[in-house]
Amino acid sequence: MLRTLWIKPHLPYLVAFFCFVVSAIYLTYPLVFHLGSMATNTQDELLISWVQVSVARNFFHSPLELFNGNIFYPYTNTIAFSDLHLASAILSYVPFLISGQPITTQNVTLIFSLILLGFSSFLLTFSLSKNFLAGILTGFLVQFAPATLDKNVHLQILAIGWVLLSVYFYLKWLKKRRFYLFLIALFFFVLQASNSFLPGYFIIASFAILTLVFFIRAGKKQKPIFEKKHIAAICLSLGVVLVFALPYYRVSKEFAYIRDIREAVHLSLQPEDLYYPNNLTRLQPILAFFSNTSAYPQNAEVKVGYVGFVFSVLIIVALVYCIKRWRRLPPELLSFILIACVGLVLSFGPVLHFGRRTVHVPFPIPLPYSLLYYILPGFPGIRAVYRWEMLFILSMAVCSGVVVSQLTDKLTAVKRFALFFVLLTLVIIEYNPMRFVKVVQVSEFPEVYQFLSNQAPKEVIVEMPIYNWNMAPYATIELTRVYYSAIHKKKMINGASGFSPPPWQQLVGNLHETFPSEDTLSLLKTKGVTLIIVHVSEYDRLHEDGFKVGAGVLLDGKDVVSILDGKKSVKMVKRFGSDYVYRIL
Repeated sequence: MLRTLWIKPHLPYLVAFFCFVVSAIYLTYPLVFHLGSMATNTQDELLISWVQVSVARNFFHSPLELFNGNIFYPYTNTIAFSDLHLASAILSYVPFLISGQPITTQNVTLIFSLILLGFSSFLLTFSLSKNFLAGILTGFLVQFAPATLDKNVHLQILAIGWVLLSVYFYLKWLKKRRFYLFLIALFFFVLQASNSFLPGYFIIASFAILTLVFFIRAGKKQKPIFEKKHIAAICLSLGVVLVFALPYYRVSKEFAYIRDIREAVHLSLQPEDLYYPNNLTRLQPILAFFSNTSAYPQNAEVKVGYVGFVFSVLIIVALVYCIKRWRRLPPELLSFILIACVGLVLSFGPVLHFGRRTVHVPFPIPLPYSLLYYILPGFPGIRAVYRWEMLFILSMAVCSGVVVSQLTDKLTAVKRFALFFVLLTLVIIEYNPMRFVKVVQVSEFPEVYQFLSNQAPKEVIVEMPIYNWNMAPYATIELTRVYYSAIHKKKMINGASGFSPPPWQQLVGNLHETFPSEDTLSLLKTKGVTLIIVHVSEYDRLHEDGFKVGAGVLLDGKDVVSILDGKKSVKMVKRFGSDYVYRIL
């Protein structure tokens, strides 16, 4: 009896959650059956897997060392060279322990993020419209949007379902003024900010707009919004976030580094990107025909801003509906329209662009982001400004769902169901399935990494040749090495991340130019290196490709090994095919 009483009011939520689980599995099929052996790609996916495994290990075993990874030795706070992924790391750690494959964390996060995005979108729309089908449609619009799925490479911006949950509880607090709802909203804010700071700004912007709209609409009847306990809770939550932000601040100060505003300009969205598709929509050939990318500069980075045909039409319908009725709009709907506008405008970056070029006629048109870059903490550290579009997508999906619900309110139940069925079907049909690649299994790692796994934790290694981020197409090799290190866990000079220390970049160049000279070996010894792994086949490839070092071409593998064998300062301890292991004496 009690079970029946509990299930009945919660049945819509249970059914909705099940729908979004099924849709997430469909969107990523057959990934659910290959969590430890496949991935969307083998580049950033490998780095994020290493981050999540390292963060989870540190969190459970040495929380005071949370930001210290084993790469870029001897630098500290190396996990702060990228996003923390804390919430995702904790949620995906048990699946990793079960499978033993680091890539499992990436895949579990991908599927769970899509589920949470769909369900949290449903929650907001259902709470505002009381229309179950409108909520399902909203969740599908977000899940299936090509611009959403385009973020599968950068999970920190896909794992933002906590944004909507935080907004959901904040909105409930504004209506009911129950303090526990306020605390829940702040909890999800902290959870989201600990994963990645940019979505934390999404929540702050949403809170500010919701508060302002509700305050203005209430007029003289409005009581003070924040009491002392609310201010204390806000300060506490911001304090927790600042604890996570401190390592990033230290990294910035250590290397006197902030991202140039020109980088924000380069990585902003442009109006024409709103119809630029990726290969996850079956309409790509048609839309690409209207995208005149051939006229763009060679170094232009085209962003996928297209959200899907049905979603695009509903956005237009919702905007027209809201503009015509803006004086009579409920404060919730007005708030989400404004939040969407903020997200879209900020995604355009510091200055307006068309055709991948800054508008200069009659003069450059500055946008709000250019002011925020200089006055708000953290904004100079945001690299991919176009990701603000996700706030637009989330907010406009909710608006679209609510507006469609209101427009269909007078239809008969059969006609309403038929309309939603058609819309949902069109959303699903447009989706063009993701492609996946195989990921090397731990049991298939090269023997040299199995050897490293069995060495003492104090060993410090360097793998040669070493690569910098700008050494395409060889730089991706470092990502693979970072991935291998999630298992062998040895401190290593090598590394790859969203940021690399300028002194480290200089070291990489010096190692290419001088290794294996005696001075270089002494330098490595002073840095604490005990083992050198020489990949002969990679040296051979670089030599054959004519890889330039200074005025000459890099030595081939045979010459490197021959020189090392003649040194008394090192000793070869193992050979695994073309991989040689030397100990610095």
